[in-house]
Amino acid sequence: MAGVTGPLLSPAWRRRARVVALVGLAVFLALAVLTFHGRSTSVDSWVFRKLPGLIRPQTASFLLQFTEPAVSVVLLALLVVLAASARRFDVVVLAVVAPVLGTLLASDVAKPLIHRTLFDGTVGSFPSGHQTGVTCTATVLLVAFGQLPLHRAARYVLAGVLLVWVVITAVALTRYYYHYATDTLGAIGLSVAVVLGLSTLLDRVGARWARPGPAPATPRPRPRPGPARRSTPQRRRPRPPVDQLTPRP
Repeated sequence: MAGVTGPLLSPAWRRRARVVALVGLAVFLALAVLTFHGRSTSVDSWVFRKLPGLIRPQTASFLLQFTEPAVSVVLLALLVVLAASARRFDVVVLAVVAPVLGTLLASDVAKPLIHRTLFDGTVGSFPSGHQTGVTCTATVLLVAFGQLPLHRAARYVLAGVLLVWVVITAVALTRYYYHYATDTLGAIGLSVAVVLGLSTLLDRVGARWARPGPAPATPRPRPRPGPARRSTPQRRRPRPPVDQLTPRP
């Protein structure tokens, strides 16, 4: 990351990132309305019927390890160290603030407000806090490393690995009946909206700080004093003789 300058979102991807953030926010709000106060959906019932036959308990237990918050914390800590050494403090702010903000919105704001209950009586199911942390971390890593001068194939591999991590988290949480499927989908939408929205805000603040101010007024050069001019004494007219001043009789 050393030597990398520029905004978090390149001008070519800035408009697309705004669209994706708005889509994520719309998905979160739509699912919040559908699941308000414990409402279940047909999608959740279908997923609960199909997943046990597709994923064995041993596989689900292994996949559940990728949902641990320690994985996200370690990855974000490494990113903060790399970004701070490269003096990319916008990446540092994004890596610290985005996951914390997303988790607070999911756990302390959305869960008590929506008040969705699982079938085992667990209150506060929507959205998933674990899914929010993983998706925020994955999106932050995608934004941070997406600006590196990497080959297109390397970018696709990075995006694919992060996407697989997000999907594994959603599947493991649903398979172990910790959350509904729509809980994880709502968390993904909220996380994408938070990270991309914060990235756009940081780019605006950075552009405003980097904007050059008005150029200072250049003082006018003072004229250099030239050589002093010598004043030429005025010649006095000779006075006429006295006899010319006296009138003639």
